[in-house]
Amino acid sequence: MTVQIQPAKPKDEHNGLADIEDRILANPHQTVTVITTYVVKKITEDVETGERYPVLKAKHIEPVLGDDEASAIELRDAAYKTRTGAEELDLDFEGGDDE
Repeated sequence: MTVQIQPAKPKDEHNGLADIEDRILANPHQTVTVITTYVVKKITEDVETGERYPVLKAKHIEPVLGDDEASAIELRDAAYKTRTGAEELDLDFEGGDDE
Protein backbone atom coordinates (compact mmCIF):
# COMPACT_ATOMS: atom_id res chain seq x y z
CA MET A 1 0.00 0.00 0.00
CA THR A 2 1.19 3.49 -0.81
CA VAL A 3 -0.02 6.24 1.48
CA GLN A 4 0.42 9.69 -0.04
CA ILE A 5 0.58 12.90 1.95
CA GLN A 6 -0.78 16.08 0.39
CA PRO A 7 1.81 18.88 0.62
CA ALA A 8 -0.72 21.57 1.62
CA LYS A 9 -0.43 22.92 5.15
CA PRO A 10 -3.39 23.37 7.50
CA LYS A 11 -5.09 26.72 8.05
CA ASP A 12 -3.13 29.19 10.15
CA GLU A 13 -4.93 28.53 13.43
CA HIS A 14 -4.08 24.83 13.04
CA ASN A 15 -0.47 25.36 11.94
CA GLY A 16 1.65 25.89 15.04
CA LEU A 17 4.82 26.01 12.95
CA ALA A 18 3.96 29.57 11.96
CA ASP A 19 4.41 30.62 15.59
CA ILE A 20 7.99 29.34 15.72
CA GLU A 21 9.11 30.58 12.30
CA ASP A 22 11.62 33.03 13.81
CA ARG A 23 13.09 30.26 15.96
CA ILE A 24 13.48 28.00 12.92
CA LEU A 25 15.11 30.77 10.88
CA ALA A 26 17.53 31.53 13.74
CA ASN A 27 18.63 27.88 13.90
CA PRO A 28 17.89 26.22 10.55
CA HIS A 29 19.84 23.04 11.42
CA GLN A 30 17.71 22.19 14.44
CA THR A 31 15.29 19.29 14.45
CA VAL A 32 11.69 20.35 15.03
CA THR A 33 9.49 17.80 16.80
CA VAL A 34 5.79 18.14 15.98
CA ILE A 35 2.55 16.31 16.56
CA THR A 36 0.56 16.14 13.35
CA THR A 37 -2.99 14.95 12.81
CA TYR A 38 -3.97 13.81 9.32
CA VAL A 39 -7.37 13.19 7.73
CA VAL A 40 -8.14 11.25 4.57
CA LYS A 41 -8.54 13.76 1.75
CA LYS A 42 -9.39 11.17 -0.89
CA ILE A 43 -8.90 7.58 -1.93
CA THR A 44 -7.27 7.00 -5.29
CA GLU A 45 -7.74 3.83 -7.34
CA ASP A 46 -5.74 2.58 -10.30
CA VAL A 47 -8.45 1.00 -12.46
CA GLU A 48 -5.93 -1.17 -14.33
CA THR A 49 -4.41 -2.79 -11.24
CA GLY A 50 -7.22 -2.27 -8.74
CA GLU A 51 -4.72 -0.81 -6.29
CA ARG A 52 -6.28 1.72 -3.91
CA TYR A 53 -4.44 4.11 -1.65
CA PRO A 54 -5.33 7.00 0.62
CA VAL A 55 -4.19 10.57 0.18
CA LEU A 56 -3.81 12.26 3.56
CA LYS A 57 -4.05 15.94 4.38
CA ALA A 58 -2.53 17.56 7.47
CA LYS A 59 -5.36 18.85 9.65
CA HIS A 60 -3.34 20.12 12.61
CA ILE A 61 0.39 20.62 13.27
CA GLU A 62 1.76 21.61 16.65
CA PRO A 63 5.44 21.91 17.54
CA VAL A 64 6.42 20.27 20.81
CA LEU A 65 8.95 22.34 22.71
CA GLY A 66 10.82 22.31 26.01
CA ASP A 67 10.32 19.46 28.45
CA ASP A 68 7.36 18.14 26.44
CA GLU A 69 9.64 17.45 23.47
CA ALA A 70 11.45 14.62 25.28
CA SER A 71 8.08 13.02 26.13
CA ALA A 72 6.90 13.33 22.53
CA ILE A 73 10.12 11.71 21.28
CA GLU A 74 9.69 8.85 23.76
CA LEU A 75 6.13 8.28 22.52
CA ARG A 76 7.29 8.34 18.90
CA ASP A 77 10.12 5.90 19.59
CA ALA A 78 7.81 3.53 21.50
CA ALA A 79 5.33 3.55 18.61
CA TYR A 80 8.16 2.89 16.16
CA LYS A 81 9.42 -0.04 18.25
CA THR A 82 5.90 -1.49 18.49
CA ARG A 83 5.41 -1.19 14.72
CA THR A 84 8.83 -2.42 13.56
CA GLY A 85 10.43 -4.26 16.46
CA ALA A 86 13.51 -2.05 16.00
CA GLU A 87 15.00 -0.28 19.00
CA GLU A 88 15.78 3.13 17.56
CA LEU A 89 15.18 5.36 14.59
CA ASP A 90 18.02 6.31 12.26
CA LEU A 91 17.55 10.07 12.20
CA ASP A 92 20.75 11.22 10.55
CA PHE A 93 19.67 14.59 9.17
CA GLU A 94 23.21 15.82 8.62
CA GLY A 95 25.37 15.24 5.60
CA GLY A 96 24.26 14.48 2.08
CA ASP A 97 24.34 16.74 -0.92
CA ASP A 98 20.97 18.43 -0.46
CA GLU A 99 22.38 21.69 0.90
